[in-house]
Amino acid sequence: MVMSVGSVCLAAITLEGVAGSGLVATCELDTNNPRLGDPVQLSVCFRADGDFDFESLHPPKIASAFDVGDWRVDDSNVRTETLGMIPRNEDSAIVGRVFTYDVRPMKDGLTSIPALEFAYSNVVEGAVGTVVSEPVPVHVRPGASVVLVERESATVALP
Repeated sequence: MVMSVGSVCLAAITLEGVAGSGLVATCELDTNNPRLGDPVQLSVCFRADGDFDFESLHPPKIASAFDVGDWRVDDSNVRTETLGMIPRNEDSAIVGRVFTYDVRPMKDGLTSIPALEFAYSNVVEGAVGTVVSEPVPVHVRPGASVVLVERESATVALP
């Protein structure tokens, strides 16, 4: 596991229940010049150069990979997009998935979203595989003071 700060993620993020080979991860922001506290959309795209089980790939929880003093990441409202389908025999295969997260810069002067490291089951090597995205350049401009109130998860018993 990686445990550093700056432009490198704080911890490897495990992609639970997925297996394959040749996974590639890329990240991008909808804007690279936000103001302090403004919401920004971070898209994490997974594709594979090899055979990968994208049907089992669900949105990973990435908030723990960020220094909360720098970025606030909302893991609870992730949007998912499935990238294309390739016909395979009688079935079709997903060629990738994109997960879009709401993030907020918590201090001005930040210059990057950190690289994110993901761990998965590499079936070709028979071991845990890892893939690391590149850091995403950003220039956080000064803005109004940021005060975020943590909300408690509401759990309601269903009949």
